[in-house]
Amino acid sequence: MLDHKEKRLDFFEGEPRVLAEAWYQWRQQAQARRFNPFSASSVEKLIEHISAGSRPLGDANLGEPPGAILRFVRLKENGPIVGQVNLHAINGAMKNAEIGYHMDEAHYGKGYATEMVGAWIEQVFRETGIRKLIAFVAEENLASCRVVEKLGFRQEGLLREHYLIQGQPVNEVVYGLLKREWSGPG
Repeated sequence: MLDHKEKRLDFFEGEPRVLAEAWYQWRQQAQARRFNPFSASSVEKLIEHISAGSRPLGDANLGEPPGAILRFVRLKENGPIVGQVNLHAINGAMKNAEIGYHMDEAHYGKGYATEMVGAWIEQVFRETGIRKLIAFVAEENLASCRVVEKLGFRQEGLLREHYLIQGQPVNEVVYGLLKREWSGPG
């Protein structure tokens, strides 16, 4: 369960094909394509990614095996899937990792991104030895910048033309959050 005052969302494990089909659809949405350097994929490839990422959060302590740890999020009481959160680029020796998230555009503007990312941060810091989270956000993705800033991330730099999105170079803002600075999801 997500640790949010309103408790509107739940982490859950669903049938991989259903999750992959939802995720595949989100990746086709205009905002997702505008701000993310997605490579071509298929539902089958996403099922493999989901299967590999459905592992204990404790694996982040070692940074092994490599790859993302994923969780999907839905509205409470078996509501629709609204998004996913992930932990990747896990460095067990340095005790840091990159956090990512993705939402269905149908649920934008309702505070769900802040809620689900905040709950994920809380779980990561509570259940692992990770001491720092990093987020890369497209400079023009002001909504996503607001999400991480509301959660206490500090801007640490700007990577100029860091990603190619639809063949165009895009600046990425680098944000960091130290465990000792985390005050909770809200």
